[in-house]
Amino acid sequence: MTSAPRVSRKGLLAAVAAFMVLLSALSISAPPAGAAESRRWPELSQYWPDGRNGGPREYAFHDVSTDTRNYHLNHCPRGYLCVAAGEGDGQHTVFILYYCTSRSLYYFHDRGAVTNNQYGSWASVMYQDHSPYTLIEPNNRSVSIPWDPIYYLDPCI
Repeated sequence: MTSAPRVSRKGLLAAVAAFMVLLSALSISAPPAGAAESRRWPELSQYWPDGRNGGPREYAFHDVSTDTRNYHLNHCPRGYLCVAAGEGDGQHTVFILYYCTSRSLYYFHDRGAVTNNQYGSWASVMYQDHSPYTLIEPNNRSVSIPWDPIYYLDPCI
């Protein structure tokens, strides 16, 4: 049985120093104290970034500009529902959803937009307290949405 190689203190310090140089070269830094606790991106109760049972993936893009948000909404992939919500700092989160599963919305505020580019006649419904608020037809057009009264969405009905 062989033992693990022993690392000298000098070697360990050199490795740590090299790592710190690499971090500074990549401009990686920790967020300011308290920033992580106050920052809340829009979230969904169910979301499948790796697909479901081998099916298509769903996507979320955080901290995107208005131009990038508009690009995603105007180029929503066929078969998907694209949902955009502001983050409160001029940036946006865009979700590209595939699965027909009701979702609860968290930290969706002010106005946003939705593009329904699903197949056939699959409309999407936005709910206020489980009561239908608005219906989004599958016409691949971006629709402005006031998120404040909406707490749930059903991508496909």
